[in-house]
Amino acid sequence: VIHEAIGSYTDTHFTVKYNNVKKSETAKKYLFVGNSATYVNGTPIKFKGLALAAGVDIDVAYSTVGSSYLSEFANESHTNGITLRRKLKDAKYDYVVLQDAGSCVYYNTKPAVEKLLPLIKENGAEALLYMRYSASTSAQGRKEGAKQHFDNYSKISEEFDIPYAPAALAYAICTEKYPEINLYSDDN
Repeated sequence: VIHEAIGSYTDTHFTVKYNNVKKSETAKKYLFVGNSATYVNGTPIKFKGLALAAGVDIDVAYSTVGSSYLSEFANESHTNGITLRRKLKDAKYDYVVLQDAGSCVYYNTKPAVEKLLPLIKENGAEALLYMRYSASTSAQGRKEGAKQHFDNYSKISEEFDIPYAPAALAYAICTEKYPEINLYSDDN
């Protein structure tokens, strides 16, 4: 499945527009919440492409800002929190995918998720976790980062009964088994 996508970037916003893609009333709607690990890599767009290739109709939307933490989205007076609440008010979603910053650990992420879950449920959506990859520059650092993310997301997943996508593990396995495949840009 190939759809032409046109992207533009300003100092604060990344916008993607599709040509010849009709919106479906039956499409499952996903809202991705996080930072550049989600939007710079085009995770929602790639997810949509994979879903379309598999015959699954979805729509994706973003609430992402570079270097953001979920705690900023959980804070109702922070710009990210205000924007997320507006998106949840203006549209209904089936799933809200949460991705925290690379440096976050369980004790930072848990309170944010705890505060975001009622907003997500009020929207009628189900929360999902996207276990981001490690952005360390060394092989050992990437292993340690993957373990940190696994510990963080799997514990939160278990405590709140939220499914998670183990991207950190997939990255770690791929970089170890296939070191010739570079999954990282210059900025990691």
